[in-house]
Amino acid sequence: MKKIGVMSLVIALMVLTTGIAGAVDIKDIQPVDHWMGEKITRDDMRGHIVVVEFWDTTEVLCKAARPTVDGWVKKYGREKLILLGFYFAYASRKEITEYCRKKKMGHTIYRSGQIIGVKFEELPYYAVFDHRGKLVFQGDSPGEVSKKIKRLTEIMPDPLVGEGPYKKLKSLANRIIQRKGLGKVLAELRQKIESADKAEQAEAEKLFERLDRYAENMKWKAENLKADKPLKFYESFRRIAKEFEGDKIGDECQATLDKLEKDEEFQEDLKADKKYNKILPTLEKLKPCKANKPLDVESCANCRKKNSSLVKQIISTCKKVIAKHPDTPAASKADVLLEKMGK
Repeated sequence: MKKIGVMSLVIALMVLTTGIAGAVDIKDIQPVDHWMGEKITRDDMRGHIVVVEFWDTTEVLCKAARPTVDGWVKKYGREKLILLGFYFAYASRKEITEYCRKKKMGHTIYRSGQIIGVKFEELPYYAVFDHRGKLVFQGDSPGEVSKKIKRLTEIMPDPLVGEGPYKKLKSLANRIIQRKGLGKVLAELRQKIESADKAEQAEAEKLFERLDRYAENMKWKAENLKADKPLKFYESFRRIAKEFEGDKIGDECQATLDKLEKDEEFQEDLKADKKYNKILPTLEKLKPCKANKPLDVESCANCRKKNSSLVKQIISTCKKVIAKHPDTPAASKADVLLEKMGK
């Protein structure tokens, strides 16, 4: 393990140790400077398992833990788990962003941060909060964190339903859990909110708030993809339109899709992005020239030599995208990728 730097140690030692995990709450999480990924609020955290990772890019154990840590996000998804990375070393935002891009780390990263009530001296270090927002584990073993997350997911309620019981609207709650006809469920909940039955009204408001926030968050994330990733944006909107068919948010997404079918500029962007995305499986196959060296096709002759046939395929596809679809987001991405391929 690596002793954290002087500046980081000062931040870490500013807190008090309670010794009782449950006494620490998500309100005690204090991030410093959002660097990349989704901006997470405390309201976003509630109803989710939250893992805070104190890490850096140079420590051997941090590197060794990376596949396990990234695996939590892939396995449980944003719907169940939120991963927050608090970086503890000297590096610029640009350097960390590039590192995370190469490692395909898409979770939320902060320049630094602390958790009031948690003290540590070595990296990596982890803090796990349950769906009620209480700290239930802290330690340096990613294996133990994996076990804890697994146990928590087995007992946590569905994040779109939350804590029950739902006596009046049990059938609607079950349809949400099963993800069946969410648009129709949302439309029914809008009506139930006006119910004269106060108990039914309260349950409807609770379910509606969670489901409506989920839908709006999906739509917001998808809209942010349109400029740079039109294909992913288009697929996301199609999913939302299908999942929420029968409610206004599904109708809004479908109306947007219908409009974009007639938008020549967007259709050009979409075609270009589909072609560019064919490069991605080839990029996955690139290997560093040595096991202990990072992949660097741009400046390492040995890396280019080892991956010569794959690099040729990537360069060829990039040139086709630029030639056939100039002035598109995909052409811009292809141009950047050409530079990284040594061209």
